[in-house]
Amino acid sequence: MQRGTKILVTETLKWTADGYELTGKVEDVEKNNSLIELKLEVPRDVSESSDDPVVLKDPDTGISLVVMKGKQSGFPVFRQVKCEECRPPPYPEEAWSKGISGNIVLLITVTVKGVAQDVCVAKSLEPGLDAATVNTVRSWHFKPAIGFDGKPFAVRTPVGTTFNALPNRQLIH
Repeated sequence: MQRGTKILVTETLKWTADGYELTGKVEDVEKNNSLIELKLEVPRDVSESSDDPVVLKDPDTGISLVVMKGKQSGFPVFRQVKCEECRPPPYPEEAWSKGISGNIVLLITVTVKGVAQDVCVAKSLEPGLDAATVNTVRSWHFKPAIGFDGKPFAVRTPVGTTFNALPNRQLIH
């Protein structure tokens, strides 16, 4: 890897019938290139019959990871993060005039008060568009995730925006 290369490390934990599937990836974000991929099957000690999601809370940060199980039907006992006040990011004139189009994906922590924190770019498009998106998302307000106990909790979640350099400056949000 070259000096100054920006990498992104992601992990996904997925519920399976026999346990969990842990997937890890290391990507070079500048070259949009996958460097390492890893997939592990992790067995569960106890069989669970409930379709309720599993909430894994980091004791150091208080941030949780929510793992959905099976098919979700009906009204869940807990609520995922939902955007409440989320205006689209501006489309910088320079990026639009160059015809730059595509997706930006951010990873954010939504706090118990519905505030976006620790905003970082997971998939970059162009520095001006990235900066505009990060700055806008920092001002968004969310309905926080609600646990089974009815209390809000902080969660790390991806947020995506698509820019499309059409003549009418269409922004898909």
